[in-house]
Amino acid sequence: MVSYKQKKYFIERDIKRRFDNAAFAFNKNDFIYRHCSNELIERLKPISIQSKNILDLGSATCVMNKYFINSYKGCNLINLDLSHKTLKIAKKNQKFSSNVFGLQANAYKIPLKANSMDIVFSNMLLPWINDIDALFHEVRRILKNNGLFIFSTLGPKSFVTLTQAWEKEDEYKHINPLFHADEITTALHKSGLLDAVLDVDYLNITYQNIAKLYRDITAMGARNCMRDRVPSLIGKNKFNRVINKLRNNTQNRIEINLQIIFGHAWSIARSNTNQEYYLDISQIKKRQ
Repeated sequence: MVSYKQKKYFIERDIKRRFDNAAFAFNKNDFIYRHCSNELIERLKPISIQSKNILDLGSATCVMNKYFINSYKGCNLINLDLSHKTLKIAKKNQKFSSNVFGLQANAYKIPLKANSMDIVFSNMLLPWINDIDALFHEVRRILKNNGLFIFSTLGPKSFVTLTQAWEKEDEYKHINPLFHADEITTALHKSGLLDAVLDVDYLNITYQNIAKLYRDITAMGARNCMRDRVPSLIGKNKFNRVINKLRNNTQNRIEINLQIIFGHAWSIARSNTNQEYYLDISQIKKRQ
């Protein structure tokens, strides 16, 4: 899958509408989302950090609340998501305590003070992001010095077979473009999020039917909200041809491959001291 370079591929209102519509069924189709949440927890456990204020950026139905509340006693936890409906459902199901908050907002314009968060946690938000430079600068702005940013996303080697099947049918994009690991590392460094550590995992999933596949990939952020998507409904015959291309095994099942990128970085304060020194050659005296 081809990644992209900071172009505005996505239409934000469509993303919000899609997650609002999927909110009630999200927890029934979040296998991959929860898998990545659990993997992030395992990566977070060995990291020693005192945390009073935590932001779950792109929190969806707030599945991380229990872990954060139990692991960081007395912390203030903010769940931020673009979809008001997912936050509403999460609050109803989990009964937020006095130090757990829901915040409906845009990830590019987080309504929090600078240097206010100890941890920013983000699971599967990046597949919906147009501009990671802008996002990472905003994360750096709200993190305290020595604060932690930890995240997961899909890599460009995800859905290769699905992408290839669609490419044989038309020229439109059917799966969101995804960032390469080196693009993410570069953007982190540019924003001031340093000492980045990224690792890549691969997951193969077998589906019995296409409906379950599309519910899952919608939940994780791979369905198409791009500007150059198919301008009309996809015909049944075309859709069936794509599915038949995916059923390439004797058991008549659909196999999907995922590349999952996990990473973390620190908001290390840059030194204000200018480390570069300049000499006027004319002032250098010859040794006698």
